[in-house]
Amino acid sequence: MDYTANGEHLMVVGADPVTPVVATHDVSESPWGPVADLMPIAIVEADTIWNTYTASIDHLSGIHRVAFYSYNATHGPIAIDSLSIDYSECPRPTNVVVTIDDTDAESVSVSWDGPSAASYQVTYTIAGTNTNLSVRTSTNHVVLVGLQPATHYQLSVRKLCGSSNSMQSETVDFTTLCAPMPLPYCENFEGVFGTRYNYEGSLPSCWETAINAVMPVYTPHVIGGGPYTYVNSGLQSLIMTSGINNYGPTKIVKLPMMDAPLNALAINFWMATESHLTGELAIGYIPADATDLEAAFVPVRIIPAPESTTASSGGRFDSVAFDSVPQIAANIAFRWTCGGSQYSPFYSVCIDDIMVTAPGLECHVPVLANPIVDFESATISWSGSASGYEVSLTSADALIWSSEVLVNTNSYTFSGLTDNTLY
Repeated sequence: MDYTANGEHLMVVGADPVTPVVATHDVSESPWGPVADLMPIAIVEADTIWNTYTASIDHLSGIHRVAFYSYNATHGPIAIDSLSIDYSECPRPTNVVVTIDDTDAESVSVSWDGPSAASYQVTYTIAGTNTNLSVRTSTNHVVLVGLQPATHYQLSVRKLCGSSNSMQSETVDFTTLCAPMPLPYCENFEGVFGTRYNYEGSLPSCWETAINAVMPVYTPHVIGGGPYTYVNSGLQSLIMTSGINNYGPTKIVKLPMMDAPLNALAINFWMATESHLTGELAIGYIPADATDLEAAFVPVRIIPAPESTTASSGGRFDSVAFDSVPQIAANIAFRWTCGGSQYSPFYSVCIDDIMVTAPGLECHVPVLANPIVDFESATISWSGSASGYEVSLTSADALIWSSEVLVNTNSYTFSGLTDNTLY
């Protein structure tokens, strides 16, 4: 850095001057060294007129020297003037950490570095929206509740110092966990970004798969047309492609957790394979705490290629019940295995119109409506689709049910009751 001849402003001249970068150098580590030793704190675009820029370095600790450097030789040197450095009495919080609770999809814990007796404001929003929510706390940690499951949030923290507050901390991104899905759960893959079989794609929210690291385009994804596509309804379905070498012989997709025990579930789906010569589709489950999807997969039903139906023949409907598996926390999953053949190094399977139900929980608890009450009678009604119900009535001070009746309707009238009595 050199002053100009008249000494009125600072000229930053380097090999590539065009974009000035404000940086610091920790003098406790080493003397002034190459640019690689600097720590950038702000990057500003070059302009041909004078502009005012502000950069905060209140996230650093220790002794530092401020530096400027520039690069790109297209526009010549950079001029800097009216430099001032002020001390902030209200430094912004640093090292903001978001901790996600493995058991709660609607809350996270947030902590940061800063005095615990100070006042802070935590601001968070759903990414891509302009609606900010905030909470205040007098400690350097807080628990955010009431969040939406499976949602991408952005968060920052600032210190409140009366009339002068700190700058916002660095922005932290996090995504809440997926909540168990209510039943019946249906997925037809419409509304999900779909691609071709040999393009990288996406999966529905809260689905999971193992990435094909060598050839990511053959990671299971939603397909929306092109070769090897089969759909039972709509325009899209799930495709899984396996084969020799880099195609990968085995592909796994894991469905979201369901709001019912695994051994009460059943899954219905449509499928079609590219060929009935090779490959097998397995339907099973993966324990909730598993990290290696392929190793943890437990098959319940296997459909070999000779039993499958190709897309040209209209696909095949199938149903698998999980009533014989242990009652554990687990996710339903599909596994497609294929080693190719003499005719092709890879083959695909498409799956569509998935529905997960809980036939093991069909006897649901009835939901009562407000009773219709007269002086000596009360008509009780409820929702439900069972073939029969047992209705019990007692006075509030009784220890046993005094009246029990069996009915095959969704209402019943008790008569001969004592007026002005709580039942």
